[in-house]
Amino acid sequence: MKFLVLGSLNIDIVYQLPHIVAPGETITSYKRSIHPGGKGANQAAALARAGADTFMAGKIGADGIFLKNILDEFNVNTSMIKVDQENPSGHGLIQLAQNGENSIVLFPGANRQIEDDEIDRVISNFNPGDIILLQNEINSLEQIITKAAERKMKIAFNPAPFTGDVMNLPIDQVSYMFVNRIEAAQLTQMTENTPPETLIHAAAEKMPNAEIILTLGSEGAIHCCNNVITHAEAFKVSPVDTTGAGDTFIGFFLCHRAQGEKPETAMQYAAAASAIAITRLGAMNSIPSAHDVENFISTRKS
Repeated sequence: MKFLVLGSLNIDIVYQLPHIVAPGETITSYKRSIHPGGKGANQAAALARAGADTFMAGKIGADGIFLKNILDEFNVNTSMIKVDQENPSGHGLIQLAQNGENSIVLFPGANRQIEDDEIDRVISNFNPGDIILLQNEINSLEQIITKAAERKMKIAFNPAPFTGDVMNLPIDQVSYMFVNRIEAAQLTQMTENTPPETLIHAAAEKMPNAEIILTLGSEGAIHCCNNVITHAEAFKVSPVDTTGAGDTFIGFFLCHRAQGEKPETAMQYAAAASAIAITRLGAMNSIPSAHDVENFISTRKS
């Protein structure tokens, strides 16, 4: 089984701050750093770290060649990443507070320049039963979902950042839907303080053929399939940087679930991987290896 991530590749510029900047406030950053990022690239790296045969497709500018090189180091197949000579790579401006919380501003850049013929060429390399993982940081999602469904690929979707356009996509074709509390509320048109079980049941009503995975940060995660709810607790750690934790969770969950693991087992591996990730600085750089995750779980059980 092959995993295709057709998604974003970003250059993340991280500013470490005492706290997230309030409207009208000016504060001084005590450290600036540049990291590889983009939800697509992060999730591809997480899949590969978990042990999946992973392919990344998307677009970067000439300023983003290093992103491709770093993914190569993660053993991600990057042969389908194209360089756009006319547009810069996508960028993420990240505020990182001392308590580990973050705030992110995205500039799409080349991520939103994917052309129809490029989509067709990429998807033609995959077979029925292969998995495609998508996010909402690139263009032409409707065409991508339709083409992948025609190819009989299994579609996993993380609709982040959530926009109103998501409601117009053929999400009935999706097999795995990954949402956090905010995205679940937007998907179901409920409030963020709605109980998680209510949110995930409402999401399942919209997508009765999909597995819904609702991530809740320090409160763990919930899985729903065929009206069966499974809970997973988060591992208790001291967070350093929560950037990319959700992407790490998605990559590890999807790899283990696709291998036939039960939802509760796949969520345990995913929760452990994201727990390790938030104790490290950076998004892609923080993703643990499968060996790290195995050791972490065995230590917590002993």
